[in-house]
Amino acid sequence: MFSELKRLLKHTSIYGLGDIVGRSISFILIPLYTHHLSTAEYGVMALAYVFIGFVNVLYIMGLNTAFLRFFVAERDKEGRKTLFSTVVIFLGCTSFLGSCCLWFASPAVAALLFGNSMYVLYVRLMALILFIDTLAQFPLLTLRALEKSKSYAAMTVIRFALTVGLNLYFVLFLRRGVEGILLSNLFASLSIFILLVPISVRYLKKTVSVSLLKQLLQFGLPLIPAVLCVLVIDLSDRYLLEHFSGLEEVGLYSLGYRLGMIMTLFVSAFRIAWPPFFLSVAEQNDAKNIYASVFTYFVLAGAVFFLGVTLYLRIVLHLFVGEVYWEASRIVPVILLSYLFYGMYVNFIVGVYITKKTKPVPYVTGFAAGVNILFNLLLIPKLGMMGAALATLMAYMSMALFLYLINTKVFPIPYEMSRLCKISLAAVIIFVTNIFLTSSKMGVELVLKSLLMVGFLCILFGFRFFQTGEFSAFKKMIRKT
Repeated sequence: MFSELKRLLKHTSIYGLGDIVGRSISFILIPLYTHHLSTAEYGVMALAYVFIGFVNVLYIMGLNTAFLRFFVAERDKEGRKTLFSTVVIFLGCTSFLGSCCLWFASPAVAALLFGNSMYVLYVRLMALILFIDTLAQFPLLTLRALEKSKSYAAMTVIRFALTVGLNLYFVLFLRRGVEGILLSNLFASLSIFILLVPISVRYLKKTVSVSLLKQLLQFGLPLIPAVLCVLVIDLSDRYLLEHFSGLEEVGLYSLGYRLGMIMTLFVSAFRIAWPPFFLSVAEQNDAKNIYASVFTYFVLAGAVFFLGVTLYLRIVLHLFVGEVYWEASRIVPVILLSYLFYGMYVNFIVGVYITKKTKPVPYVTGFAAGVNILFNLLLIPKLGMMGAALATLMAYMSMALFLYLINTKVFPIPYEMSRLCKISLAAVIIFVTNIFLTSSKMGVELVLKSLLMVGFLCILFGFRFFQTGEFSAFKKMIRKT
């Protein structure tokens, strides 16, 4: 079992590096954008990328998830070629039609989206980006399915370098504003697509299986509302917070939320590596035990990540953030915990994937989106940004719990509840102790927080969390990864 866990850890680490690099683009380019875009232009850029995010879900039709599920399960190379060709040719045609519609309807779309038809060029650039990204996604998914994590991460790094470089060229030197940002995205996407051509050529043939396409759509289409609902959970609170509490509260909340989203670096890396892994071991006799162990170690790693951020948060804020923003630290633990529950949801997805029973997923995420909006309306007027943070936590908790309950019916897994309780109790003890253990001297505070981190491990040993030989085996696995 440890050999399987070693493989998952290796790919998660590499995907994590690529994900960190990819996500850092938005932070690195903030100074460039804020110095060379007016607030109105920045708003237009934000709306453009919100539009791309939502429309991309419709372009893909959930076939990215279906493709990964069927590709890993298909052992025959010709069968994989048929699968690849069916998806790429079908989505190539539908995304081309979709982008043509956007292109010719660009005046109306620009007026609807930006309130002004003068932004026609922006809509047309977005149409091209959506088309190219759709075609490039499946060679990238093939790399994931084949567990070629280094090649996948290399593509992420290349895209990062191209995006930053092209933004500097178009925005800083040519001063093309939002148009330059979209052009940078377009050329970066096109470059990645060209680099992925060898994979496409290797798997593409003039074959489309209608029966296979029906299976793929039956698997993928129910996932579209799920993705859209997650976007609602992530975005709705800003608008409601502005309505009830004002822009100042939104600014504090946005900073705290961004700090809390550090957890997504860990969760996203796992989310990328997880499906190919659990599908590849699905036929093993001990598959369910492996899934249970993975979940235990995921929660353990998540608890360490959670404590690492919360314990050192005050030090980081005092060193790098202005005093006016220190209040934002109140919501960071809540957001961290929210995304840890999202990671649990990602773990629990194994059941509906393997049984191909994805129809309940939209109900799970739809219910969570409803919970989010309800608690935002109830809590924001009373608690402000803390109410918004708690609404996010309630939404992701409900997603994880709902999917867990479904899994107990369709694909029960013997999760190690006793060990999970020990992790939770140890984390709570350290978190509560941290509230009372502070110092005005940063050096002393740093030592105290480090002792608490060591204390977490000591408590786990005291609870006899680690099984016989497990700790030494895990250390060997880390060294060899």
